[in-house]
Amino acid sequence: MVRLVGALMLMFSVGASAFSYPFFLYLCAAKNETMKKIVLIVGILAVLGGTFFTSTSCGTNAGAKGTDTLKINTTEMGADIIGFNGATPLEISVCKGVITKIEALPNQETPRYFQMVKDSLLTKLVGKSVEEVKAAELDAVTGATYSSQAVIRNIQRALEAGQPE
Repeated sequence: MVRLVGALMLMFSVGASAFSYPFFLYLCAAKNETMKKIVLIVGILAVLGGTFFTSTSCGTNAGAKGTDTLKINTTEMGADIIGFNGATPLEISVCKGVITKIEALPNQETPRYFQMVKDSLLTKLVGKSVEEVKAAELDAVTGATYSSQAVIRNIQRALEAGQPE
């Protein structure tokens, strides 16, 4: 049992491919058929689990080399888009064609009104596809019309600019 726990720890620390050789050695050393079956099932699950858990490259490493996440910052491209008190820059994260995060960057908008925009407009777009958002008729938030219109234009510009050539 100690060997099994050690092999499992090795698998999770260095990955399924490095695990396969020690796993094979442990399987050969198992004394009875039941233990061999258990070790074989655990090994298969470990390899499959490694495949499923590493198949996506979107996550906390967003924007790192080798990931599928695209981060679009509208600070410069949307500098001419003015809300009630100035520019309303955003950072939009897109993974495999789906918006995963929209973050409002520092701005001069009135905080309580801009919070209305974030609560109603930005949160409802997360999880939607880029094509879905580009085709949608986005409405301004009542009470924060200028701010929300500026945010909508920033989103539209970012999604157009973020498309591959």
